[in-house]
Amino acid sequence: MEDLWVYALAALVVVPSPLLMFLSSEAIAVALALQGRPPLAVALALALGQLAGFTLLFIFGESLCERSARLRALRARLDVERFRPRATPLFATAALLGLPPLNLSTLAAAAVGLPLRRVALLTLCGRTARYWAVASAPGAFAARLDLSWLPTWLAPP
Repeated sequence: MEDLWVYALAALVVVPSPLLMFLSSEAIAVALALQGRPPLAVALALALGQLAGFTLLFIFGESLCERSARLRALRARLDVERFRPRATPLFATAALLGLPPLNLSTLAAAAVGLPLRRVALLTLCGRTARYWAVASAPGAFAARLDLSWLPTWLAPP
């Protein structure tokens, strides 16, 4: 039951990460993985937290764009008709790799009319795969590297 709280807290911490870039969900994934938590559980917790954040950004992004001159200028330069046919594959790439940035891709997806259900599914699948890979990396390297220099709270069990 204690683990459930850790995953719930991790999910809550990353909800604002679409707007607060200094919240590194990748660092959280590595820290949880180094504590011996299963990579898939870590990935799902972080992906669900980010799904909530990006869904809110998709829904309320229009009002956010209205408040920011920089975002208004970016949106004005967006050629909606040119972007629309490629919106789904570009958004899937952003969800998995982070290029283009997923927060800007979410705003663009809303502007071109990508359905929320598709955005949510691509975000959940892409982010789960991304965090699963990131959370799996420490386990692969721990067997080959000396991790004695890590702080005790990060050291593998």
